[in-house]
Amino acid sequence: MTPSEESHKEANGITVMVVDDDIHIRQLLTFRLMQEGYTVASHPNGKEALHALLESPESQLPAIILLDLRMPEMTGWKFRKRQKKHPKISHIPIVVITTESTFQGDLASIDASGFFKKPIQMDLLIRTINEHCLNTENSPKVA
Repeated sequence: MTPSEESHKEANGITVMVVDDDIHIRQLLTFRLMQEGYTVASHPNGKEALHALLESPESQLPAIILLDLRMPEMTGWKFRKRQKKHPKISHIPIVVITTESTFQGDLASIDASGFFKKPIQMDLLIRTINEHCLNTENSPKVA
């Protein structure tokens, strides 16, 4: 069994949330994550994502959130700040996906489990998601 087939088998039923205002990025990430066996919930901004999280039963919360920083309605920064205030969802790790090149120094301030600059290195992103969602070593990744 190949590594991709193994992660597909293990990822079955695990949800990843994608929050990005760029529909092409959301579609690309959704397609690739579904290939890996993940269930995907996607939202175009932080406001919709936060609402969906708060309305979801705890059993249906995502294992990880892929979060853009620059979005209309509610930025990724504001989303993360509000997410951390809600005990029901504050434990969900985020991986930042952004065009901001100066963000790397602020990784600790947003408490991100990873940082990916667009265009995204998809294989490394999938590996990072697998590490968090399939109970392997959890260490911040910067790409």
